[in-house]
Amino acid sequence: MIFFISLIAIWWMSNVFTTIYSKEYLRTVQNYAVESDFKWVYLSSVQFLIGGLLSSLLLLSRNIPIFPEKVFYKYFVLAVIGNLIGNNATNKALQATSVSVTQMIKGCEPIFTFFFVLVSSRNDAAISMSTSYNIFLVCTGTIIFVASDFSISLVGVVAAIISNFAFPLRNVALKKLEESWINPMQQYAALSMCSFLLSSPFSAILIIYNPSIVVQNANYYLLSGILHFAYNLASVSVLSILTPLNHAILNIAKRIFVILYSIVYFSKNFSLDEALGILIFSLGIYCYTYNLCNYSLRNVVTVCFIIVELTRLNYTWKSPSLSKKISTNFSTNCVVQTAWVYDHDVPQEVLDNILSFRNLSSFAYVHVYCGNSHCIDSFQKQSSKMFIVEFLNLKFLFENTPLEDWIRKHPYYKILAGSNYEDHLSYAVTLAILWHSGGMYVSPRYHLTEINQFNVSWIAKDLLSNTYDEILGISFLVPRHPIILKLMDLFVSEYLKEKHLQFPSQQKAQNLLKSMEKEHQENKSIDFINIKYSRLRSELLKPVNHFGCLSFSSRVRFAGNANLGDEMQVFPGNQFLPFIDRIIDREEINAMKNQGNISAFFNAWWGDKRLQWPPANNINPLWISMHITHDRNVRQRTKQLASYFRKYSPIGARDQSTKNYFDYLNIPSYFSGCMTLFLFYPLSARTDVIYIVDVPKNMFELIPKHIKQSAVIIHHNLAKDKFNKYTRYSEAFQLIEKYSQAKLIITSRLHCALPALSMSIPVIFFQTPGMPGGDGTKKTPSSRASSYTSMFHTMDTYKYTNIQIKTKLEAFNWTNPPPNPNFRKLKQIRATLWNEIRKNIHYKDAAYKFGVIPVTQINPNPAEKIIFHFIHTKDQIWNWRSIRSLESIFHHYPDVSIIVHSNYLKDYNFTVFTDIGYDVEVVTYDLDLLKHLSDALHIFENTLENSKAYFHLKDILKLVILDKYGGIYIESNIILLGKFSIQSNGVIAWVNSDETISAVILSSYKNRDFIKACLNQYLENFDIALTSKSVMFYRRSLANSEELSFTKYVGKSPSLNKKVATKLSTNSFVQTAWVYDHDVPQEVLDNILSFRNLSSFAYVHVYCGNSHCIDSFQKQSSKMFIVEFLNLKFLFENTPLEDWIRKHPYYKILAGSNYEDHLSYAVTLAILWHSGGMYVSPRYHLTEINQFNVFWIAKDLLSDKNNEILGISCLARHHPVTLKLMELFVSEYLSEKHLQYPSQQKAQDWLKNIQKQSKAQENILLVNIKYIQLSSKLFKSTNHFGCLSFSSRVRFAGNANLGDEMQVFPGNQFLPFIDRFIDREEINMMKDHDDINVFFNAWWGDERTQWPPTDNIHPVWIAIHTTLTKKTELNAPYFRNNSPIGARDYSTKDLFDSLNISSYFSGCMTLFMFYPNPLRTDVIYIVDVPENMMNLIPMSIKERSTIISHRIDKNEDNSLTRYREAFNRVEFYSQAKLILTSRLHCALPALSMGIPIIFFETFKMPGGGGSQYFPSIRTSSYTDMFHTMDTYKYTNEQIKKKLETFDWKNPPPNPNFGKLKRIRATLWNEIRKNAHYRDAAHKFGIIPVTQTNPNPAKKILFHFIHTKVQIWNWRSIRSLESIFHHYPEASIIVHSNYLKDCNFTVFTDIGYDVKLVTYMSDLARLINSPDDVHRLENAAEHSKTHFYFKDILKLLVLDTYGGIYVESSVILLKKINIQSNGVTAWDYSGLILSSYNNEVYFKSCLHEYLTNFTQAINSPSAISNKKSLLKSDQFLIQVLDCHTNSSSMKSNIFSNSTVGVILKNIRDLPLSRGTDCKYILNEFCILCNNVY
Repeated sequence: MIFFISLIAIWWMSNVFTTIYSKEYLRTVQNYAVESDFKWVYLSSVQFLIGGLLSSLLLLSRNIPIFPEKVFYKYFVLAVIGNLIGNNATNKALQATSVSVTQMIKGCEPIFTFFFVLVSSRNDAAISMSTSYNIFLVCTGTIIFVASDFSISLVGVVAAIISNFAFPLRNVALKKLEESWINPMQQYAALSMCSFLLSSPFSAILIIYNPSIVVQNANYYLLSGILHFAYNLASVSVLSILTPLNHAILNIAKRIFVILYSIVYFSKNFSLDEALGILIFSLGIYCYTYNLCNYSLRNVVTVCFIIVELTRLNYTWKSPSLSKKISTNFSTNCVVQTAWVYDHDVPQEVLDNILSFRNLSSFAYVHVYCGNSHCIDSFQKQSSKMFIVEFLNLKFLFENTPLEDWIRKHPYYKILAGSNYEDHLSYAVTLAILWHSGGMYVSPRYHLTEINQFNVSWIAKDLLSNTYDEILGISFLVPRHPIILKLMDLFVSEYLKEKHLQFPSQQKAQNLLKSMEKEHQENKSIDFINIKYSRLRSELLKPVNHFGCLSFSSRVRFAGNANLGDEMQVFPGNQFLPFIDRIIDREEINAMKNQGNISAFFNAWWGDKRLQWPPANNINPLWISMHITHDRNVRQRTKQLASYFRKYSPIGARDQSTKNYFDYLNIPSYFSGCMTLFLFYPLSARTDVIYIVDVPKNMFELIPKHIKQSAVIIHHNLAKDKFNKYTRYSEAFQLIEKYSQAKLIITSRLHCALPALSMSIPVIFFQTPGMPGGDGTKKTPSSRASSYTSMFHTMDTYKYTNIQIKTKLEAFNWTNPPPNPNFRKLKQIRATLWNEIRKNIHYKDAAYKFGVIPVTQINPNPAEKIIFHFIHTKDQIWNWRSIRSLESIFHHYPDVSIIVHSNYLKDYNFTVFTDIGYDVEVVTYDLDLLKHLSDALHIFENTLENSKAYFHLKDILKLVILDKYGGIYIESNIILLGKFSIQSNGVIAWVNSDETISAVILSSYKNRDFIKACLNQYLENFDIALTSKSVMFYRRSLANSEELSFTKYVGKSPSLNKKVATKLSTNSFVQTAWVYDHDVPQEVLDNILSFRNLSSFAYVHVYCGNSHCIDSFQKQSSKMFIVEFLNLKFLFENTPLEDWIRKHPYYKILAGSNYEDHLSYAVTLAILWHSGGMYVSPRYHLTEINQFNVFWIAKDLLSDKNNEILGISCLARHHPVTLKLMELFVSEYLSEKHLQYPSQQKAQDWLKNIQKQSKAQENILLVNIKYIQLSSKLFKSTNHFGCLSFSSRVRFAGNANLGDEMQVFPGNQFLPFIDRFIDREEINMMKDHDDINVFFNAWWGDERTQWPPTDNIHPVWIAIHTTLTKKTELNAPYFRNNSPIGARDYSTKDLFDSLNISSYFSGCMTLFMFYPNPLRTDVIYIVDVPENMMNLIPMSIKERSTIISHRIDKNEDNSLTRYREAFNRVEFYSQAKLILTSRLHCALPALSMGIPIIFFETFKMPGGGGSQYFPSIRTSSYTDMFHTMDTYKYTNEQIKKKLETFDWKNPPPNPNFGKLKRIRATLWNEIRKNAHYRDAAHKFGIIPVTQTNPNPAKKILFHFIHTKVQIWNWRSIRSLESIFHHYPEASIIVHSNYLKDCNFTVFTDIGYDVKLVTYMSDLARLINSPDDVHRLENAAEHSKTHFYFKDILKLLVLDTYGGIYVESSVILLKKINIQSNGVTAWDYSGLILSSYNNEVYFKSCLHEYLTNFTQAINSPSAISNKKSLLKSDQFLIQVLDCHTNSSSMKSNIFSNSTVGVILKNIRDLPLSRGTDCKYILNEFCILCNNVY
């Protein structure tokens, strides 16, 4: 008896603690909600494993087998299934609901046991009446208890019920097998091991998704597993003694004990209903057990119940206040989130505060949501990689939350909230971020020092005491926490009251949270803690700008009625305003003159003679969508204010009548349409309601009777409370909400019809005399409405009789009203409006923030998709003419797709089109287009390199593009005047009179013979083609063509007789250039802006030499400026200046601070040579020019040698004067004197001379121009740039090694100019100078070097070599402050690592040396090859080679001589056929320029290094990049043999081009951090790098996928880098709707192939079912289901493109074995997938996923469902915990089977030295200067 009671005690107590530890583990929340939902699977597997292992060990220790010899498998399988399902269901129930609810439901288990016993024993005996009553009591108590708890999860209840079926099934089956077992332990061991084997695959998948689940809260699940073993062993032992029914009875009593203990532990407070339920339950259980038990068991049960009930009575009404919280277990490698939602710039104090969030302990990243573009720029300028910056998209953020409808009403709520709106928005954004993401949120208004609470959900307690605090401004919550939902509901409810809102729901929310603080509940989900913080000044968050909207109160008072159409026009503009704090009465505008500067939309009807015009100076209106009434007084007043309107021109007219009047007044204007066509209220719920709105009585009678009876009649004239402006706004917005849900609207109200049209509601519009709102006569239709009638189903009484209208209405499809016509015009109006609105940065940012832009509305009646093609080459200017040509296509074909083929334009050039829904794509062109024409490759390649023949390049590109894509090609100077007939089986072309085809327009559909024939004839007659105007000379007889008519419009030609025949259009450009490195001074900016006012010049074309210049002009509102970044490489091509700019690294040294002035003059010459026209230097201010029809130069500029002689001029393209001046300029530089202003004096003398020659007067005139010269100080740089000099070293050593000077030129490429020379050994001689920027890539090996540099020197520490161990050690703090340091070789890197100085291998800067000389010779250079190696070179090669040395003696102490000699060698090497050398700084520059190198690695290298036994530490890092003759590996005889067999005729390219690209990427990633260097790199054409691999590998395609809920950070970038590390020629496609091309610029700049592709368009194209697309779109946008969306996206991507998919968390350690005929996968998990020519697997997976979509989202992955079709090569991806890893290359991470690794728990960066994580992160890199 004692043994039996002891077993029961062990059983019950171990079950209690198993339940508690299981609950503690299951209620912790991971960072990823999906894995958290399935943690019960992992817990069950652990319990089975521990139970099975422990019981098996005990059995084996006693020599008892785990499985019996004989077993009845039918019952054993049932027992295993019951055990597996029962344990998993119990754990799921514990996770989903409370312990007490789970145990109460499971208390009904005897009922199910009784049922199974009856079934298994075939017992037909009836259940006794007393048993029925007892069962009824148990069920009733359970139902009352469960129903009284509203927080109970239905999933948890169902899971508990399932366990009630499963465990009785197990118990009955085990009882049937009782004789098979030796003892209960054997029974339990077999059961546990089999259950573990069945559950382990699911656990493995869970671990793959989130490996950190293994280590997080391991103490809980391990204790749970051990105690689970104890209680199950005791339970099975008791079952071996009792019957299943008696065992179930004791199990019930145990449950009450567990319930009561959990009440104590979790501090549960009971309601009265819950207490009643547990009392009835307990009574039923006791009676039930008392009736069924034998006498002895009755005594045991009675004693147990007495103890249990005494405990229950003590704790039912008053449970102890234990401080237990939900352990949220957020990863310490988490994100602290914050948001700047405000419109104004981030103040520096706030910026510094947000930056300080990085220092909060345990938080590795700060995720900043920005509400304006300045905020984005501010954080992107930070050097820290620990900031994730994202533009705030409120539409997506608030989706599927109670805030979704609130943000939809923002145009109205902004009026209600006034200046408080942004504070409200900040609070709403806080709620939404915490709802979706959870984690820690800190408002930018609070400054914290440290947070120590990470494992609980909490709110800062002090924020509840002040109504002006953000109550969640400092908080830490789990995703979808119920308190967030409650706070959102409170917030929205306050807005629904529509009172003047100060801070909605704040007081109620604080009261709610304070009441929660006093309560003690089981599952207490939040804590309130004291946090030390300080508030920033509230002024920092207050708006600095003012925004207003129009009010119509005066008009209502004057007219006595209120037309809600006025208020409706306000809301479209409100969409683009950040907030509204000023209400401007339309008729009393100037009442606001003392209210600060106000920005407002003035789209309205302006027709009242009481108007106060013009508006006060403090009002900045946007004049769009305005209507001027025909009232004489109003029009007269408008005429008087013509000068005011010209100031704000062009004016957007709402109708053609208003535009015509502005045209009459000579005020620039355009038809903008009505702003209500930009009104969005995206309500998806459509009804069957038809609204009839203000239809005239005579038209109302024509509407079918059944429609009138079912329709709702509405009027726009408000009667009640019409004088209250807020009432009018409210009523107007309610009408918009109604219209957004309508099935159809019938109206004569223009401002009912237009908003409905914008929201895609079908509209029947009655055009009648005397329209509501005024206008229209019996003979003339309304001028207000006539511009829009083509966009409705218009019943026009001016065209049709009443009988005809009635007939049309009867025939109308009332069941399914057709969409409105003319969607083309709607898109055109929106594009026009948006192009004007986006000029204001505040409106532009608000449009993106509130989700107004991009427009997602699609044409309800789409036309057939047509593809048009444009081609843009480097010699073309993409300007307003090209844009208008593109617009003309969209004007006639709004649904067309336009592909712009260009290597120079970017997608953002067309954002204004794509924002509105037009389809424009930029595609680069390359040799891949001609892969199928192998014979043409060499011809085409030559064409690409010869810019003189660029129009021939365009001609062949036209053919190739049409052959590849089909569609229509159109020249970018053609404006379409109408549609043309597109033949489906032929070619459309413009046919010349000589029967040849002109390629201005070409179209090809299906019949490609014409295109192929043109290609063939081009290739056969290439030489003839180059001498003709066009290569498109194929006869029309072979083309099924249609003649098109074109008209050329040419400006008036000059009246003078010209030798240079050029026709300058009077609608021409004035051109100017700012080539300087420093910012454009305001005085210069204003001067350039004034060029627009020079008569006859419509546009100003500005060439900018830095990014600040670009920004300055792009901020201007005028459309009359074309701004282009200066690319000197292209600008000077094919001119005498081409070789001059090629030598800029050397000429910058010669010219010093004058270089930028010289460059400005050279740019002037090049612009005039290429483009002609008028050029005005930014240093001259003009007032007016009257000379337009002749070519001239300002005469006064020839009198002063400091003037720019062409600084004010007008010349023809390719004018001989320009050519002569370029030649004079270059000749002066060739003389290499100290240059003050090269060629200026000679040029002035030459121009003065030609004025005297009569024959020259026909070419050019010297005219007098009035101008003012700006101060020369404005053009002097405030920055200083230096380069290293080596004079001291030469004096000390007595010799000069030109390798030192050669290392200077690569850095010079990135400098704007050079005005300081820094002696390497005497650095501190520059300490009295201003700040100097300099590259310190050099050999630092002299003890005389003055270290560290003074504070005024700002070096870039890259590509350095040092052996000064002691001096380096002394200056370690200096290097740490400037780390990471770029080491030129691994020896230097090891030295820095030993001193704990962060460093990386940067390679040598000479590997970034470019001298793009197209002239290659057959010269072989032998440079400083040791004599013993010279003897091994074949005699025939030595005899014809040129021998050079890097040692010089002549004038060796003259630094300029050394620079010149060094650069001469660079020029020699750039033309070489082959170089043989032992000089590292001969080999590396030549390698960079693509010259083959034979490198001799000997025991004593020139320049030092190397010994008899060890190679030089300086060269060993590079020998794998040359054809290396290594004396440490080969004997002299072997080297001689290798040289004899070398291909001297066609030397093979150097190996390991991938390493060269990797070094360049590292260098560029460091250099580009400095804006001066970055701008210079682009300006001088260093970047992008165009050099290609001479030994290209097979192109392999890789794919990444990035969805909305993922963070794209340094981990993802390093994963991408690891691919390029192993596959430098790979193509990577990143599939994302959220990333931008600029995220990958650093890679494409160096020549890596990364493309960004959006994926939603692919879904619609590849999946036929719209329902499937809709479901997948929903899955993509939710954090819980985006994993499943990624699964199917993987399949679609690989099915579409082929290639290899890699998860962005995987870092490749080696190349993958790619099967050419199957699929490669890692354990079918989808972390890496590869597809080549085996699509069956993917199509099957895709089909099964879509068929079983609901089931798919309940499993970890959809990819593993079709293993049978998979020809798999399984390889290993390992997971490495960086928090626990301390080994170095000792783990199995680097085994042969491992190809990749996932790094987890990276808490602090940089990582500790000597660990695998550190090695992996910094070894397989491309941007290796990012040291982790």
